[in-house]
Amino acid sequence: MRRHRAREGAVAVELDRAAAAHFHRSLLRLQGELRPTLQFAGGSLAAPRATNLIGTVSLADGSVVDVSPKTTPDDRWISSTIALLEDDRLEASGVRDVRPGQDPDLGSALARVYLRRLATALAREGPLLAIHSHRTRSSMLRGRLDVTQWARSSLLAPHRFPQTVNVMDADNDHTAAMAVVARRLASITRSAQVSSGLRQAALALRPGLPEHMAFDPTRPLPELPPQWRGYAPAWSIVTSVLRRTSILGWRGTGAGVEIAVEPWPLLERLLERALDSAAQLSSVSDRPLVHVQKRKRRLLTPVGSPPESRLAVLHRAAGFTPDGLLALASDHRSVAATFEAKYSRPRGLRGISGHIYQAVAAAAATGARVAVLVYPECSGPVRWEVSGFGGYPAHVIAVGLGMYEYERGTGDLERGELLLDIATAPEQVAEPDESAGLVDLDVTSEDAPHPDA
Repeated sequence: MRRHRAREGAVAVELDRAAAAHFHRSLLRLQGELRPTLQFAGGSLAAPRATNLIGTVSLADGSVVDVSPKTTPDDRWISSTIALLEDDRLEASGVRDVRPGQDPDLGSALARVYLRRLATALAREGPLLAIHSHRTRSSMLRGRLDVTQWARSSLLAPHRFPQTVNVMDADNDHTAAMAVVARRLASITRSAQVSSGLRQAALALRPGLPEHMAFDPTRPLPELPPQWRGYAPAWSIVTSVLRRTSILGWRGTGAGVEIAVEPWPLLERLLERALDSAAQLSSVSDRPLVHVQKRKRRLLTPVGSPPESRLAVLHRAAGFTPDGLLALASDHRSVAATFEAKYSRPRGLRGISGHIYQAVAAAAATGARVAVLVYPECSGPVRWEVSGFGGYPAHVIAVGLGMYEYERGTGDLERGELLLDIATAPEQVAEPDESAGLVDLDVTSEDAPHPDA
């Protein structure tokens, strides 16, 4: 299988003319199938760009394009992405699934993680057996006889008993979903050992049952029963693959399998984990904080009756949903800081003016003294003092959380400490360092947004 490389937000210069056209069409296809919040396809047939997408994209000629993040990270980005794709509540604690540089692409890393978790569950729990009923006709009465059906056919076949039989086997939605994910990941990993292990695990999940089955990944997945909690770590990956089509989607079989990840929800998840850690760290302070869960808040309330004009369509309430809030534990309505996650690469103040206005409006509406903008690259904080608004907010701060240098555990703690310091002591934040490259503080400059923004 031929593999090409591309960078998110940049023109795929490595592709020849035919492959570039295939790449652009594949991005448009993925965009139609997954319906992402932000479009995947940028550029043109001759100069395609993958926007708001990382992972592996399959082309019509059977080759694939591995798309890396636009932040130009080191080899830790794959393990960081895997850690952010996983559900907090379903994780097996204390064991790192992927080492930096161990796998060359996101699909191979996800396959390795899944194999380890699935093999561990199979060794401890064995196949998942469930009781289910099915209708059959047999010369032996093994279940509940359907008397009406038997009476209708008894003259022609009195020895055939229509009946409902209860059977315990591994033929259920859970094993089917896990086997499908195992085979699809086996088809895209670059490790022959991992591929072989996943195919063997798929057979072990459904012993004695057909190897290939029809499975609709868009149908709702059942919850994992509590008695099968040994499979919870593996099931968290299954749900990421099959349920969250806005983050991760599949198409076809064999070489046609692809992983298309929208990275901006992962930055929001990183922010949520950091805020959880910040709230936990603040619990021993004089002013403990809590991480308030996301919900819509009102910003504008219409006054009077709608006018008799075309502007009547504007006479309605308007609201917003901040990406994160830290509030006083004693009074959840007293907000210390608001947070907005922006998956972009700022190259000038004008390019992030919309971000700043949004952050200021959110802080003003909630009565927060600090408004924080969070970006994916690793960067120290940059602070502005706000004029007007009566001190709410008094400061706007931009900071990079190092999304693709993230590790579970220590990474949450480090980012939690950073955000807690920003939320509680903005006056101690260092003055802007222009060499950091996060923003240009010359408000009169005519800089345009960077194409990667």
